[in-house]
Amino acid sequence: MECYGLYLVVASFIKDVVGLYTFKNFIMNKNFLLLISFIGITFYSSAQVAGDYRSIGNGNWNDPSKWEVYDDSAWVGSNSYPGENSGTGTVTIMILHQVELTSIVPHPIASLLVDQRTEYAGEDTVTQVGVLRFSSENPVSLSVSGDVVIHGALLIVDQNGTKTHSLFVGGG
Repeated sequence: MECYGLYLVVASFIKDVVGLYTFKNFIMNKNFLLLISFIGITFYSSAQVAGDYRSIGNGNWNDPSKWEVYDDSAWVGSNSYPGENSGTGTVTIMILHQVELTSIVPHPIASLLVDQRTEYAGEDTVTQVGVLRFSSENPVSLSVSGDVVIHGALLIVDQNGTKTHSLFVGGG
């Protein structure tokens, strides 16, 4: 309903200014749909900020070759892993990637997203997930100062002996 109200206000404005559009014509106009698409793409593409990381394959968290970093204009290969240096933004583990945390991450990250995609085709459902695994003979920890969103999977691998792995949320 709110969206309809917004369209009505925009359509009324255009009708008053141009005098050629009715509400129905304005909504159905291909140019309007194109404009809305560009606005949506702009909001989506501006979601990344410099310092955000995303996985590019399976492997250890502390392996820089498994990450891309956003440099304020594009995703580029990384020379460090998330949390190796201060200032890490959002870290996303992409679908079909399994990242293992095998040592303590020295600096907090801003937020963590473990991604998932579900597709429905008739009666079939296909779910693809990203996975974060705590896996080490020694205790490991990760500190996240903001949100942690696990759409995929968070696993703790049972290594020999008793130990404590930690995921700190909301602390710097």
